Amino acid sequence: MSPLVMERLAQALLVIVGLVNLLPLLGVLGTARLHQLYGIDIAGDSLALLMRHRAVLLALVGAGLLWAAAQADVRLPLIVAAVASKLSFIILWRAHAPTTAQIDRVAWIDVAALVVLAIVVALRYATRAAR
Repeated sequence: MSPLVMERLAQALLVIVGLVNLLPLLGVLGTARLHQLYGIDIAGDSLALLMRHRAVLLALVGAGLLWAAAQADVRLPLIVAAVASKLSFIILWRAHAPTTAQIDRVAWIDVAALVVLAIVVALRYATRAAR
C-alpha cells in the first residue's frame, strides 16, 4: 500500500471515529435525549448538568479527531487523548455491572473505536517506514 493510500485511510478512519464522538453532543438538548442515548433516568438537575457536560467533552474529543484527520502533526496527541477517554470509560464499564443495553452499546462502540485508533497508529508507523 502506498504512503498516500495509507494516509488517506488514516484520515478516513479518524473522521469516522471523530463523527461517532460527536453523536453524544445531542445530549445537551436535554434529559429526554440523554435517556435515549444511555437508557437511564436523569434524576435531578445536577445529574443532568453532569451528563450534558459529558456530551460536550465527548464532542471536543470528536472535534479533535476531525482536526487530527486534517493535520497530521497534531494526530498523535489527539489520538492519545481519545484513547484515554475511551479506555477510562471501558474500564469503568467493566468494573460496574449491570448496566443498561444502551450503555453496553456505548462501551462496545468505544472498544471498536480503540481498534480503529490502533489501526490509525499502525498506519502512521507504516507510512513512515515506507518513506
